Amino acid sequence: MKNFLLAERYARALLDSLETDELEPAVAALQAFANVYQEQHDLRSALLNPSQTLERRAAVLNALLEKMAMPPKTARLIQLLLSRGRIALAPEAAAGFERLADERIGRIGAAATTAIPMPDEARDALAAGLAQFSGKEVRLACNVDPEVVGGVVVRLDGLLLDGSLRTRLKRLTEDLLSRDIEAGPTSSE
Repeated sequence: MKNFLLAERYARALLDSLETDELEPAVAALQAFANVYQEQHDLRSALLNPSQTLERRAAVLNALLEKMAMPPKTARLIQLLLSRGRIALAPEAAAGFERLADERIGRIGAAATTAIPMPDEARDALAAGLAQFSGKEVRLACNVDPEVVGGVVVRLDGLLLDGSLRTRLKRLTEDLLSRDIEAGPTSSE
């Protein structure tokens, strides 16, 4: 919980320093850095290595930020995380910043999980339906999980909407097992 609160504090500081038109590029850039940080073990090792001087770790980070064409205020946040020994918070800060930026823009995040990839038309229709339901613009992320079997499971700002075949089958099984099963008619001769 402590890391979440610290990451949230850094995310809010970045949010407060940006104009509304700067939010989208900052979200994309910070998320891109967080992805690289999480996926590249060598980068994480270099940035977290206490045997290397801060100047050397900063040089590695600055080279990466330049290569990524990081917006200046977003780069300053990442550099601050490194200088304060909190670079490991970058992924949490990116997620928190995206949520805060969405809130400021009046948008809500949603995740839809289906058994197979959702066609673009279905994705657009679902996003439109969720926007109508929530009254906000929806940023929809789609995931695939074969265990869903069919239908869709949607997470919308803490709300779970489960229309999956897996859940329907589970409820049907529970319902059938909870009923008293009576023996059929016997033949009395």
